[in-house]
Amino acid sequence: MELSIIIPMYNAVSSIERCLVSTQRQNIAKTDYEVIVINDGSTDNSLEVADRVASRYSNIKLYSQENGGLSRARNAGLDKAKGDYIFFLDSDDCIAENCLEKIISKCKEHNLDILRICAANVIDGVPKRRFTLNEDKVVKGIEELRKWVVACAPFSICRRAFLNKHDLRFFPGIFHEDNEFTPRVYYFAERVASINDIMYFVYQTPGSITRSVNVKKTLDMIIVIQNLDEFYQKYVRKEDEMTFHRIIAGAINSTLHQTFNYSKEEKRKINEAFHAIRHLFKHARKSPTWEYRLTGWMYTIFSHHVVEVYHALHFRL
Repeated sequence: MELSIIIPMYNAVSSIERCLVSTQRQNIAKTDYEVIVINDGSTDNSLEVADRVASRYSNIKLYSQENGGLSRARNAGLDKAKGDYIFFLDSDDCIAENCLEKIISKCKEHNLDILRICAANVIDGVPKRRFTLNEDKVVKGIEELRKWVVACAPFSICRRAFLNKHDLRFFPGIFHEDNEFTPRVYYFAERVASINDIMYFVYQTPGSITRSVNVKKTLDMIIVIQNLDEFYQKYVRKEDEMTFHRIIAGAINSTLHQTFNYSKEEKRKINEAFHAIRHLFKHARKSPTWEYRLTGWMYTIFSHHVVEVYHALHFRL
């Protein structure tokens, strides 16, 4: 089987049919790919809707588990997948019509570990391209990390054997799991190519749990920072250290950027969490980006007040 599309589903009654139908509007045989839906303990009618759609298509497979979050659902799908390549698709999004043939062809032609695809945000029914990609050549994953890689896992289609070889799975129980997963995946990848066509559509739903901000999500980003540092210490070669200093420094600033509208008590919690990992500000201090180096030294000096430092510096950088 060429491809497995893995769809975690939690309370997606308003979007799951659109999502599933998009996987079937393809010009390849149903036997060439499978669609694995992991019902992550939905409490609405998502499962009923998904089951109704699945009854019309032979390649949609439904599984249910107790609610464990997006990471556990994706990992469960990975464990069940049989396709040569893995395509993660969120249940409130969809894919382009007839895109799978080109995806599979490119992956096979170039013997890829990762294929990058382009995405568009859909707001009020209007798609808007998120970024562009260079299709010129096959490169190593570290070359992409040295430039810029969108963290969202659905935009990177990965060889299943490659993920299994390096035991690459999503860290359970946190938000921002893609920020933790994607740098690790790209670091190990030997063959990466891109398609500049828009093949993935991100539906911007107001109040979506993945697109809103709260203290839990911010604290989870601190876990991401810690995990990336552990990966850096264990695997990153000396010649690649600057790349990971930049990635981790960027994660620190991205975390703090979420705190502008927090209450005094919420800011106190974030300050305490950052003070506990203040030794990781070394990544910002060593970053090749001068803005990160400046903030890194300021965070180190005022480690009890990192949130306030970021807010004060934000408008000066």
